[in-house]
This record gives sequence, C-alpha cells and structure tokens, in this order.
Amino acid sequence: MKFHITTDRELRELHERRGAAQEAVDRPLESFSEAQCQAHYQALAQQQQALPRARLEAQHARLIGPRGQFALLVQELETLGRQAPTLDDLAELGSRELRTRADKALSFVFGHQRLRPPAPNPYRGLSRERLCCMVYDEQAGFTLIERYAALVTLRQHDTHYFSRLIDTTRKTVERRLVFRGLLEHFDALLPIERCIYPASYREAQLRHLQQEEQIYGPLELGQPMAVLVARHSISTLLKKAGAIQAPTGNA
Repeated sequence: MKFHITTDRELRELHERRGAAQEAVDRPLESFSEAQCQAHYQALAQQQQALPRARLEAQHARLIGPRGQFALLVQELETLGRQAPTLDDLAELGSRELRTRADKALSFVFGHQRLRPPAPNPYRGLSRERLCCMVYDEQAGFTLIERYAALVTLRQHDTHYFSRLIDTTRKTVERRLVFRGLLEHFDALLPIERCIYPASYREAQLRHLQQEEQIYGPLELGQPMAVLVARHSISTLLKKAGAIQAPTGNA
C-alpha cells in the first residue's frame, strides 16, 4: 500500500478551496446576480419595515452615529493604523481571497481618510442596492472595514446623483426633475436610511413637485430618474422634461 505524503503547499491549497467553498455559504451576496441582489434588498427592506422607528434609529446610531461603530473604526485607524482593534475581524476570514478583498477595502479607506496614498475603490460601480446590503445587513458576513468602505461608496454614489439633479436647475426654471428625483430616491431607501429624515420630508417634496407640475405640466419620463441621470447628459434630461430656459436678464 502506498501512502501519499501531503505537502505544505497541498495543505494550503486544500485550505483555500475549503475557504472558498465556505465563502459561498457565508457571503452569498458577492455571487448574487443583480436580480438576486434586488430580491435580497427587498427582503431586507421588509424586515426593517416591521421594526419600530425608534429601533431603526437606535440601530442607525449604533452603526453610523457620531459614537457608532464606524466612528470608532475611523478614530482607531487614525491613531493605531493596521493595529486597530476594530480590524480584528479580518483575522477571522477563512480564505486568502477574502483577506485580499478586505485588504483592498482597508487600503481604500486609508486613502479616503488621507492616512495613506489614494487607493482604488474596490466597490466602485456596484449598484446602490448591493452597497446597502453590504452596509446594513449584519448577516451578510462582511467585516467592519468592508462595510465602512461600502458606506463611503454609497455616499459618493448619492452625492453624484444629487449633484446631477441640481445641475438640471442651472439656467432654467426647471425644478420638476429635482423634486421627482428626490422623491424617487427617498422611496427607494431602506427603512433604516429613511428613519433619520424628518417625518414630513416626503410630503414636502411631493407638494413642491405638484406645485411645479401645475405650472409646467406633469413629467412623463418613462424611466426612473436614477436610470436617466446615469445614461443621459443634463441637456438631454432637460429636453425630455421640456424645460423652459430661465430669463437672461437682458430682455
């Protein structure tokens, strides 16, 4: 009978294969198609919708508030760098691939906080829904630094969207696109994101939109504002809305 002596290399490869297999179980979100991700997002929204507003506010504060987990993470990164205790969960990752991904997120955050040279954002281009699941689904299996990197990306995504909406108001009297865009964005938020908005926020934006539509007519765009903003130039958006150019003051 012949016995095979397992080498260190083979043991490492076996460990990596097992880690990759466990990754598919522990972090299925990363392998989800966009349709699966949307379904997961809706399920997460339904779970949160069943919770009282006060509980959502407490969860939001515990994660994102000025004394929350992310604030502590940033504080420790600034003072302790890679020795920050809030990075301890990286050691629990079961595969080299997962550790590499987390390290890319860490490098990006270091650069974002101006603690190290800028590094590529590993989450650039991900959908808002996928980023939200990474940040707010505590069962998704992501480390705290990955969740924070996803939050930074989420904020950049929203900032770009709002900036594009504001651009539609320049040199025109058009305001319908802004209010429509704000309404659609708010309606698409997770309950834990909406809980920090004033209770009257949606009603106020809807009232502004209705006032504008009484003057300039209803908007018939055919697609959500998020899609239109991503695909079209500002001039094309204004044409679709039939925007009226603002007076120049020289008439």
